[in-house]
Amino acid sequence: MLSLMHPSLLGFLLPFLPQDCASIPAQDAGVVAAPAPRPSDWLERHDLRFGLYASFLARKDDHGIEGDPAPDDGDVTDIARLRQVDLSLSATLVEGVDAVMTASVQSNRINTEYRVDVEEAYLSVRNAPLWGELPAGLAFQLGQFRTHFGFLNGERVFDLPQLRRPRALTQFFGIDGYSQLGGSASYARDLPGGAGELRATWDLLDSGNPPLTIDDGGATGAQAARVAWSRGAGEAHEVRAGCSWYHGRQADLDERRTDLLGADALYTWRAPRAEGLNAWRVGGEWLAAEIEREAGPADEPEAWYAWTQLQLGERWLVGAHYDVSEELDAPERSTRTVGATLTYLESADLRYSLGVETTESDLDSLDGATRAFAAITFALGPAPRRPFWVR
Repeated sequence: MLSLMHPSLLGFLLPFLPQDCASIPAQDAGVVAAPAPRPSDWLERHDLRFGLYASFLARKDDHGIEGDPAPDDGDVTDIARLRQVDLSLSATLVEGVDAVMTASVQSNRINTEYRVDVEEAYLSVRNAPLWGELPAGLAFQLGQFRTHFGFLNGERVFDLPQLRRPRALTQFFGIDGYSQLGGSASYARDLPGGAGELRATWDLLDSGNPPLTIDDGGATGAQAARVAWSRGAGEAHEVRAGCSWYHGRQADLDERRTDLLGADALYTWRAPRAEGLNAWRVGGEWLAAEIEREAGPADEPEAWYAWTQLQLGERWLVGAHYDVSEELDAPERSTRTVGATLTYLESADLRYSLGVETTESDLDSLDGATRAFAAITFALGPAPRRPFWVR
């Protein structure tokens, strides 16, 4: 056999052998072999990133969860459960093109049954391999992603300044926020004179029939657009503001339309030194819809929420929130909720939270409700370890 030849003779004959024989391992020919590729090399080359978030939530409620009035014993709402687990994977396919996926395991709000959803699965393109480098600041998304509307809709439940999404948002987009299949284009540029950054985004979506299109027969197309401005004044001050717009149909081939406008703002102050009061944040969002009906005039519900948060030292976050929401099909009826949240940051990977809310409403099922929450949230992997606004 060739492998039994003397190395010097094999090295002399190697160039004259057929191609399939020329692939004899280099060490048999007396040539130093290149190291075999390792799985870690592939991971490094494609910058594979893995993140896992998990949240445990205990809730005590003297009313039923909305839409499911509590029975006489009230036990249905006094529950502790693994609320949600998110597994995030992202990788660089080629330079400037990233693939992102987030799978979520969530529990039912009323019992401990679980479901698996794909929250996000998209390609992010900043550099198109076929057409060369894109203009600076231009980017695309294709797949399923969180719609670029407002401020808190884009945040996962783990990163909210309170323990659940404001009802002002869930009235329009559902309890998990608005994430749909589609395509998105965005452009960002720095304004002259240090006036901050301006970013414009346009989404073309399969609307997925969110609550604001409350008729049956899933709407099949929608658009969303957002213009956002941000500016920092040194390390101490930062301001973000934006306007958003959504336009969709009530159902496929239906002339009735739904339009939603929104405006949001967030101000952050950070102490020059990480002592005592580290930071103060205040933010809010206003939404107004026009929902055309088959008979009668369009409904025009509005909603808004505001929140504030103090960061005391490196460990403590103290916050308060207030939201007002009108019913989509009866704007004359509204619900008002006020609440407070206390969070202790054990580490970058682990935090504990307590929260309380009380509600006044024109709906009997919600009026006078008082809720208490306790949550534990932890993270693994190189994903962001804490809410992005925490210092």
